Parts: sequence; structure tokens; C-alpha cells
Amino acid sequence: MTILDFDGTQYYIQSSNGDKNEPSHSRALATRIEDVAFLSVRDLGSNRDDEWMFLEYTLPDSDHLEFRLVDPQRFEDVVDDAPSVRQRVAEQLRDPELFIGLLSCTRRRSQS
Repeated sequence: MTILDFDGTQYYIQSSNGDKNEPSHSRALATRIEDVAFLSVRDLGSNRDDEWMFLEYTLPDSDHLEFRLVDPQRFEDVVDDAPSVRQRVAEQLRDPELFIGLLSCTRRRSQS
């Protein structure tokens, strides 16, 4: 996974899956709800109607990045209204069932 910062709130993400030959290319927008950092991620080149993924992220230390996927089913009725999604996340932020997956990344150090 490669993440490039555009302006501190927008990011380009390139990621590869062992099952796919081509990497995916995504746009991510950063936001905070209370003291929690989130990314709204969408594949580049997708149709405007394609859904976003909403991920919580933490940086436990300088070499690790962790993501937790927010359950999209909790937002199906408000997905097109960003303020309503934000409000619902804030209301459910402390509910552990809000999140349905975890991805942990480790920085690769160059070989010398």
C-alpha cells in the first residue's frame, strides 16, 4: 500500500491484493469525528454512484498504520447525505460493532 498526501485532507492510495495483478487506485478524504480520525475512500475512475468505504485509522507508532472498516449497512439510508453519516458515526462511535474489519500495515524499510 502506498499513500500520498495531496493537501493534508486528500490522499491518493495505491494498494494491491495478492489475488489481483493490477493495483487499485483510490482517493481518500480525511476527517475527524471527536478524537477519531477517518478516511472516506473511493476507487478512482468509479462511477459517481459507486459507494465509498469509511475507515477509522490510527498510527500506533511511526512504522504502523491500522484501519478499521466502518459497517456500511448502518448507513444505507443516509449514505448520500454526508452530514447525516457524520452524525450517525458520532452517535455510534463507542459501539464496537460499528467496525467490521481490521487491516494492519507495517512500513517497509529499504534494504541496504
